[in-house]
Amino acid sequence: MTTIINKHLNIQEELESITEIPTLPHVVIQLMALLDDPEVDFKRIAAVIEEDPPLVAQMLKVVNSGFYGLPNTIDDLHQALVLLGLDEIQHLVFAESVYSVFYHVQENDYFDYHLFWQHCIGTARLGYALAAMAELPIKRSIYTAGLLHDIGRLVLQLYFPEMYEEVFNVAQQNQLDLLTAETSLLNFTHTEAGYWIAQRWNLPDTIKDVIRNHHQLDQKTLIKFPIRAFTYFANELTRLWGNTLEVKPITTSVETTDIWKQFVHHFPQLAAMEISDLIQFVDIKLEEADTFVKQLKQTKGNNP
Repeated sequence: MTTIINKHLNIQEELESITEIPTLPHVVIQLMALLDDPEVDFKRIAAVIEEDPPLVAQMLKVVNSGFYGLPNTIDDLHQALVLLGLDEIQHLVFAESVYSVFYHVQENDYFDYHLFWQHCIGTARLGYALAAMAELPIKRSIYTAGLLHDIGRLVLQLYFPEMYEEVFNVAQQNQLDLLTAETSLLNFTHTEAGYWIAQRWNLPDTIKDVIRNHHQLDQKTLIKFPIRAFTYFANELTRLWGNTLEVKPITTSVETTDIWKQFVHHFPQLAAMEISDLIQFVDIKLEEADTFVKQLKQTKGNNP
């Protein structure tokens, strides 16, 4: 397990030496500052999005792709905002933008690009829906956090594909989760890689916290960092459903854990949901994510 570490420089040092990194579109950075403002209006959001005509064109392709089931063709951003609502437009802008930034990352036998985005968008949509059910005003930030929580996996796949392939091999051979395999083999994890790029993108501290710590939650952080808490459970449920790059099956039921019981105690709106309803709820959100990713891929016209 130490061969790769002996052959290569420290991964953190290698990342710090990189000068050309993928960048988020300026429109995404602007929207992050706007979308949690309860007073923000459609016109202001539209004005920001319209600064990026290629993004608008891609958005309208998805809007008209059949995913939303609209009866008529939409050819105007303002019309799309009115019909779909501010939150869904945020989902679309962020997903399309981040998907496009890393579209050139090569997939292979161990790194399934569709499954990766199915997991991230599934986590985002599920986290958002749970937060909406809990009547949290920060649900838009929870969507963003869910979308970006595993961005470090793309960083490792982009810059260190041979090493990352070995991580998957070790995980498969030893039935380890990927986080454990990353730590054992690389002494560096996707959470650290994600935090590295989040810093360079100057993301909000709450989003950086999720990227760095989305595998960690206890009673104290559950209350102090609700964006992390909702992303944590959305991530765990999505992994439990098999929508994940993990090679080791996740078998522990989330809803039986002590931390879940503390979670629903703190957010009592969720406690009223029966387990059968939770299962159906997760099924719906992950089916939406799968369809959404397929539509994103189709609008690109070819595979990554």
